[in-house]
Amino acid sequence: MSTEEAFLEAIAWLSLVQDSNVSNLVTLSALHKRDDVNSLEKCFSEWESGCSTYDIRISNVSLESYLNQSYMTEQANAVYNNMLSRGVGPNLTMLDFCTTYHTVNCHSPEAFDEPFICYFRLVAMI
Repeated sequence: MSTEEAFLEAIAWLSLVQDSNVSNLVTLSALHKRDDVNSLEKCFSEWESGCSTYDIRISNVSLESYLNQSYMTEQANAVYNNMLSRGVGPNLTMLDFCTTYHTVNCHSPEAFDEPFICYFRLVAMI
């Protein structure tokens, strides 16, 4: 199955699922599994610009996808900062993604903006 076919299959789900957040979650999850970061980034920004209720599960899919691509830390920071600006705090799933990223890539927390640094200080205290 090509990336375009996976994207079209995910879009087909949109017509079947009534809850906008669930349909976007399904779409982004399919794109994440296909490792189609460009389409995922486009769909995520489209959802984020028009969402009425912010769903952290959708942000987590995007964050995980960006962190899997080690060169996309700026996009991961943007997702995190935008999430905070909307009043949604981080959750344990996000902590898992960030910890895994730093463990695998041997990066220091200083590679991230202040919100991530604070988050990793919290982890160190646990």
